[in-house]
Amino acid sequence: RATYSRLDRTPPAGISASYGVSIPLGRGMGASAVARVAGALAANEFEGRPLSREECMAVAADLEGHGDNACPAMFGGVQVCVTDNGRYLHVPARFPADATIAILIPDHSMATKDARKVVPDSFSKEDAVHNVGRAALFVAALSAGRFDLLDAATDDRFHQRQRASLFPPLFDIFGVARAAGAHAAWLSGAGSCVAAFCSEESGRPVAAAMLQKLQE
Repeated sequence: RATYSRLDRTPPAGISASYGVSIPLGRGMGASAVARVAGALAANEFEGRPLSREECMAVAADLEGHGDNACPAMFGGVQVCVTDNGRYLHVPARFPADATIAILIPDHSMATKDARKVVPDSFSKEDAVHNVGRAALFVAALSAGRFDLLDAATDDRFHQRQRASLFPPLFDIFGVARAAGAHAAWLSGAGSCVAAFCSEESGRPVAAAMLQKLQE
């Protein structure tokens, strides 16, 4: 419907859509953005592709409220995406070929609305400077293949400590991931999934260590 609104067209009568996805819901993995990108692309395809991929991404991102997940869902890989006067500006960042990400998927979900409630509306200047620097360091470390910097680059002050109140094992899981060989670990989106940046050979041991800690 949002795509047809963007096209200033009326959706055809009798059209329905079904959607199947393997991405777990309510786990901070961007499933809602994937669904919205899929819907925008499907409607655009049905109408003969009047919109560019950029415009389809904008439809999905507007529905999401940001482009953080819609942009990589549309274009793939690691994407840095910001809004600027109503436009979405994005640039792909390098993902090292010899790296992988282990994902811990807990059985329980974390509702995004609840996870957002525990994050404060404002932050100190010190914490803002800390996080802005880490965001830049993360992209630069990926580009340079400096895996040794990723742990520091994911040291967040904006949401992980606050959301650990909803998921108490969080920092213990980070710890066992690093001990098993992960370069860094973080809460994926609003949770409850935990992601760990690993070498190819350490991916499965890291995943096993995180799962064991969660079960404990």
